[in-house]
Amino acid sequence: MKLCIIGVNKNLYAPKRVFQEAQKRGCEVKSTTWHELDFLVRDDDFQIRIGGKDLKEFDAVFCRNARYVNHGGKEALDKRYLLRILRMYCESSNVYLFNKEFQLMNKLQQAAFFAIHDIPTLDSYYLDEKKDISNFKKKFPMVIKPLEGSGGRGIFLISNKEEFNNFLKQNKLPGSHHEIQKYYQIKGDIRVLALEGKILGAIKRIPAKDGWITNYSNGGNAINFECGEEIKQLALRVVNKTGLNYAGIDILMENNKPRVIELNEFAQFEGFEKATGINVAKKIVDAIMEKTKEKKNENV
Repeated sequence: MKLCIIGVNKNLYAPKRVFQEAQKRGCEVKSTTWHELDFLVRDDDFQIRIGGKDLKEFDAVFCRNARYVNHGGKEALDKRYLLRILRMYCESSNVYLFNKEFQLMNKLQQAAFFAIHDIPTLDSYYLDEKKDISNFKKKFPMVIKPLEGSGGRGIFLISNKEEFNNFLKQNKLPGSHHEIQKYYQIKGDIRVLALEGKILGAIKRIPAKDGWITNYSNGGNAINFECGEEIKQLALRVVNKTGLNYAGIDILMENNKPRVIELNEFAQFEGFEKATGINVAKKIVDAIMEKTKEKKNENV
């Protein structure tokens, strides 16, 4: 199998691990970045090329998100429109795109999606730089998140009215969009990984000492977690509603009832592999190889 891996940085954990496991399986692998892709329209023909090679020459593509936010919460790269172009090109070229049903929803869109599909989620309120919130019933403490944030970056725990007003003053910038959420007093949350309609496993994410954000990439700790059937079924409901091949579902427990925090379509798995011992990268490669084989058999 010829596999192309695309991400914002080929040296990050997930693309490196998938590259390693694909090579072990005897695959011909090319790892590249969104910056290195060439998008060409010539004589009514559209091509995506990598170093002079047409993407059509690959059997499958494994891509990571085309968006990166730096540790200050400021946008560093947003090329998610390329994901949609990539999906169209793979479909027209008969190249298997892993996880092609990505939704690219921000946090508010996800909250609405969960609520519409009767999936228990967090109480949320939309906030932008021009919104009149004089009638908004403030209940402290509260959490404020950027709609497009990831990795626990740019998140604020607001304890009182003074902190809230200071936040508003500092974020009255054009294009400033946030989500206000109820603060759930928990000691950690649960990350469930699902692949091809099955649960791979789960970890409990615990904040670092004197912290409250649980993300592993932001200093949190991860331990193996044996989740019950209720959590598994909730995670699978989320995945089944989206049609994703692979996803991470973040869940918190409130009074012994699970609530979905968010869906991660390009879920990192470094902390998961280290905490559980499960070789996620190998399972992803195996799934891609199986789907590619099925696709070839359909075209015989």
